[in-house]
Amino acid sequence: MKRMCTGRVSSIVIFVLVGLILINGNRCIAETSAADNSFDLDTYNKSVQQWQNLKYGLFVCWGPASIAGKGIGWVRNAPRAGNPNPWYPPKESLVDGEVYDNLYKQFNPVDFDADAWMRIAKKAGVKYFVFLTKHCDGFIMWDTKTSDYNIMNTPYGKDLCKEIADACHKHGLKLGWYYAPCDWVDPDCRSTTTHDVYIERMQEQLRELMTNYGKVSMLWTDTDGGNAPWDQDNTYALIRKLQPGIMINNRMEYNRIPGWAYGGWAEACLKRLDGQPARWKDFGDYDSAAENHVGGVSPLPHESCMSMLKGAWAWVP
Repeated sequence: MKRMCTGRVSSIVIFVLVGLILINGNRCIAETSAADNSFDLDTYNKSVQQWQNLKYGLFVCWGPASIAGKGIGWVRNAPRAGNPNPWYPPKESLVDGEVYDNLYKQFNPVDFDADAWMRIAKKAGVKYFVFLTKHCDGFIMWDTKTSDYNIMNTPYGKDLCKEIADACHKHGLKLGWYYAPCDWVDPDCRSTTTHDVYIERMQEQLRELMTNYGKVSMLWTDTDGGNAPWDQDNTYALIRKLQPGIMINNRMEYNRIPGWAYGGWAEACLKRLDGQPARWKDFGDYDSAAENHVGGVSPLPHESCMSMLKGAWAWVP
């Protein structure tokens, strides 16, 4: 058995709207002889080291909800498909569900300039850029064939993700996508009878994101706190097949691994690194459980999100 290690690295990442501070720990990976067409150990170790070396990035959450000046997703005062969580943000920050769901009809950012964004980011020392493609509210920021609820049906009518991707590649920034697998406006999401239909649609969305925009270096998935039936094994395999070397965070594992938010993810990975079959690859590549928490020491690659907008997690005018 061959063992490979990545060294301890302390690194700082600040994102335009969400800052990230990374504390990347030692990671020793035991290589097994088991074949897996979706996962290559050498590629993985190289990707981890490259990701750790980036250290400084930009994360932008923005979309039609910004028109309401309240943030994205959580302020939508309406039922959340398949999510029983009753809590909401403060009442004064909520937007009526019907109003929220129709904000896209007003979305027309005529002054948007992806090239200018990347020039500014690069001057600030940013090494990678993560952009919100779909939040739990279901609105899609790219030209998708899976849903009419997307950017092409706004007054703006152009693929924002393509503009972002093209500008990232032009200016030499690593590209990452934020994508929430849950969808509060899709009745198939977490349905007891049609959830498999939703999974096919979700995986097709990821296929689009992984094939239509050149090299994608990171996928930043998110959770809404509900259960996580996202067919993770096949979903991860699809993503890694289409984008070899991509780094995927661990938020698709929320409520799938006991104690996920309290070290459960790291514990599950470490058990599999401790002489057991190398199954850590099924749980994402790095830990991004903390919010507004400045790192710590972790034996696995770790990321902490730091909002720069007084706790808001998206652009608020």
